[in-house]
Amino acid sequence: HLYIARIDGQPIDGGQNARPYRQLTMANYDDVYPTWAPGDPGDRIYFVSNMPSITGTDSLGTRADEYNHSRSVSQIGSVSVLGGEADREMCQENLSHSVLPFLRADGRIGYSRWEHLAGVNDTKLFVMNPDCTSMVALAGQHNKDFNSIVQVREFAGAPNVMIGVATARERTIHAGALVTVDARGPGGTAASIDEEAARFDILTPSVPTGRGDSADGRYRNPFPLSRGRILTSWAPGFVSDRNEILNTAPDFGVYLFDVATGTRTLVYNDPGTWDLYAMPVGPRA
Repeated sequence: HLYIARIDGQPIDGGQNARPYRQLTMANYDDVYPTWAPGDPGDRIYFVSNMPSITGTDSLGTRADEYNHSRSVSQIGSVSVLGGEADREMCQENLSHSVLPFLRADGRIGYSRWEHLAGVNDTKLFVMNPDCTSMVALAGQHNKDFNSIVQVREFAGAPNVMIGVATARERTIHAGALVTVDARGPGGTAASIDEEAARFDILTPSVPTGRGDSADGRYRNPFPLSRGRILTSWAPGFVSDRNEILNTAPDFGVYLFDVATGTRTLVYNDPGTWDLYAMPVGPRA
C-alpha cells in the first residue's frame, strides 16, 4: 500500500492524526512506485498497481497472452492526497506492464511500458495526460540499441531531456548503465517531442546494457541533481540472476555520479541492505 508521511516525524494532517503518516491505498492489490504530482483541485499520487481496470462496476479482467506474462498486468493509477482510496482512478490497461511513472515539467506523467507482441519484446517510454488520456510514445520506439529504458526522470530546466537506466529486460535485477535520453523536437525545441529522432547517450560505457557480466557493476534509480551530477544507486560485481543462484545479494549503495569525470562519490551504504530510490527533498515549482 501507499502511505504519506511528514519528513520531520511530526503528526500529519494538522495534528488530527497523532501518527507521522497516513495510509492512502487499501484495496487488496499491490500499489508501488509512487510519484507526487500537483493537481486541481488537489495534489495526486501516481503509482503502479496490479489492480485490473474497472469501468463502473464491471472489471475488464486481466491480460495474459504468451510466455513471460502473468495473469495480472501492472498499470498506472492515481489517488488524491486528500481522499486516498476513495479517489482511486486506474488508467487503461496495456497488454503488458506499465511501470515507473515520473512527473514531467509540462505536468504530464511519463512512464516505461513493456511491449510484447509478436517479435517485439522490449520496454519504451510513454507519456500521458494526468487524466490517463493521450498515451503517446516519448522515446525508445526507434534508435535505441539496447532492450529497455527504465527508472527515468527528467532533468530540471531541460524538458524532454531525461536520465534513466539502459538494461536487458530481465536477468539483470533491473540494473544497467546510466543513459541520457534527448527527445526534444527539431532543433532542440523543448516544447515538442521527436520520438523517432530521440538520442540515447550511455554515460557509463564500462557497464553493459545487456545480460553480460559487468566489470564496473550496475546502476539503478538515477535522480538528476543537475546536468552534471546524478544521485544514483550502484552495486559492484556482475549484478544478475547469478547473485540469486549463489545466494550472494549485490550491495546497492547510494552514490553521487559526476557526468564529466564518470566517477562515483559514496553518499550512503549499509552493506546489509539495498539502498535504493534516493531523492533530494526541497521546494519545486
